[in-house]
Amino acid sequence: MAVDLYQLGVSGLLSSQKQLSTTGHNIANVNTEGYTRQRVVQGATPAMWEGGNYFGTGTQVNDVQRTFNKFAYQELVFNQSRLSGAEMFGQKMSELDELLSKVGSGVSSSLNQFYSAVNSVVDTPNDVGVRNVMLSNADSVAFNFNSIRTTLENQLNSLNEDIEVVADRITEIGQQLAALNTDIIAAEANGINNSPNDLLDKRDQLVKELSEYTTTSTVDNGDGSITVFIGNGQTLVTQVNSFQLDVVQGNPDPQQTELVLSNNSGGVVPLRGERMGGEIGAMFNYRDNSLRNAINELGKTAIAVADSFNQQQSQGLDLDGNVGNDLFRDINDIEVARLRMKYDTGNTGNVVGNVTINDINQLTGDDYEVQYDLGTNSYTITNLNTGSNQTVVRGAAPFSFSFEGIDFNEESGAPGDGDTFLLQPTASGAADIRVEIDQPERIAASSIAEVMPNEKNVGTGSVNITNVTGIDNFNVGALAFPYEVQFVNPVAVPGGTQYDIEIYDSSGALFSALPAAYDTTAQPVSINVPLAPGQSFDIEITGDPVGQLPNAPDSFSVEYVFGTGNNKNAIKMADLQTTKVLNNGRSTMFDNFQSLVTEVGAATQTAEINYSTSLALYTQAEERQQSISGVNLDEEASNLLRFQQSYNAAARIITVAGELIDTILQSAR
Repeated sequence: MAVDLYQLGVSGLLSSQKQLSTTGHNIANVNTEGYTRQRVVQGATPAMWEGGNYFGTGTQVNDVQRTFNKFAYQELVFNQSRLSGAEMFGQKMSELDELLSKVGSGVSSSLNQFYSAVNSVVDTPNDVGVRNVMLSNADSVAFNFNSIRTTLENQLNSLNEDIEVVADRITEIGQQLAALNTDIIAAEANGINNSPNDLLDKRDQLVKELSEYTTTSTVDNGDGSITVFIGNGQTLVTQVNSFQLDVVQGNPDPQQTELVLSNNSGGVVPLRGERMGGEIGAMFNYRDNSLRNAINELGKTAIAVADSFNQQQSQGLDLDGNVGNDLFRDINDIEVARLRMKYDTGNTGNVVGNVTINDINQLTGDDYEVQYDLGTNSYTITNLNTGSNQTVVRGAAPFSFSFEGIDFNEESGAPGDGDTFLLQPTASGAADIRVEIDQPERIAASSIAEVMPNEKNVGTGSVNITNVTGIDNFNVGALAFPYEVQFVNPVAVPGGTQYDIEIYDSSGALFSALPAAYDTTAQPVSINVPLAPGQSFDIEITGDPVGQLPNAPDSFSVEYVFGTGNNKNAIKMADLQTTKVLNNGRSTMFDNFQSLVTEVGAATQTAEINYSTSLALYTQAEERQQSISGVNLDEEASNLLRFQQSYNAAARIITVAGELIDTILQSAR
């Protein structure tokens, strides 16, 4: 019986000691990140049959387990990835919003000052000093576009560097997880019920950290190891092996860096960065969508400024009577046009081409992918923003085709089957703009020709000159200005009136090349009026020149109006401030930029809301997981007292057993 008491006491003493040790371990790690509370699994030892009854033989420790709930942990990992992605995206959007709101204000203010200077030229068109101010403000506009474009470019490069840093860390975590898998497999092989708790905690903590960078999921392999998946289901770790996440140069755009997953045998799997989730997915999403859209829309605004003023310059004469030269760099400068087209490194053909802009009003600010199919001898154009596509059969080389305000032009060579090209019509617009003239006399403030309505006109008809070609102060003498535009032979048509158009020269003779009839139901109508080889003007007709008898229909006179005090072309330049030249006649240049600022501001607010929502969900998941696996100091303090008492009681059993033996020995003397 004394032996039984010793066994009982010792088993209770040892078990209480292990309970105290585990409780102390919990208390010591209360502030250890990723630590999971442990508990001793204690059970009775097999009973002994004696005297017709089973008598207990004590207790034993079966296992030390983590208080771990897999569902709560997986929920925490999932919400960690969402939170990190929302936080990263919100942070980047906030930076972009601040950039456009503060630094971008320089674009708005410089445009306003530039238009103010143009209006000053309108007031005093022959004042060289005022013209100098206009050129100076044009320089300021170009500088501000260049400056904000450089800042966005720096942010793009910084993002690419951050992506590389995160990719390297993901690779490191993969290697560490594979090493931990090896250790855990070995530890669990030591016994059926042996759990390497601290190793498991370390592995779970690494998985949780991994979920900050990318969407993460795991599968138990049954031998203690886990397989780790990232992104959209790509394997990063399988048992004791890990793969490497690398960043490679973008193709065809080198700045659009891409992710690949590679193994030791040289196998490479391309990954979709925006589908990776977590921080790295948010960086790809921001870079390839929000930042790229901001760069493109900024470029579209700069292109509109440059092209609108260049077109208007070409419609006027400078102080020396010459047709105006480009105020800003030509938007279709061959160097610029070639840089808008990028080539896939896998192309087998040798085609060289460029992208020119034919109508800024139709520009979308989108990027396009163009792919050639040898079988059908056709190009397929895909809008990378909207996903819409169209197919164009390739004609004789060098082939060109137009769509959405741009021209795709082959210069030389021929495409190979499957060759792919990336078109970025507006991406470099804000970087390319610069002032081309440095002499104030070169500003074409004077108009070449102007339409004057007959003083007897009473109809709603209007005739405006939209383009003048080949006419300046040195070759106007051979032309028969003024030309008179008359509307004759009115015929009623459903919903309106149709007129024949007659144009007379200064001698009153009917001009030989007559344009087509004008139908008021199909206005506006644009007509080119050729005057001499290489010389012409274009007029646009709107309204109904019905007039009143005896002078009906209305008539208009096209007059040559060059002179140092002529400000007619400068007035048209000033009107560009309110002319809707973008987005199919819906936006002015200033509107387009402000629309970008507003769009980014709204997206930033949405990102902040998403972050707040993700934070709330993560907090709930963390509280749920901590309520199961976290260390509660009050609970552990209570356990400390309980196990101390059981330890003392077990020690007392041993003492009683000793006293009983002593009593037996003394009675036998």
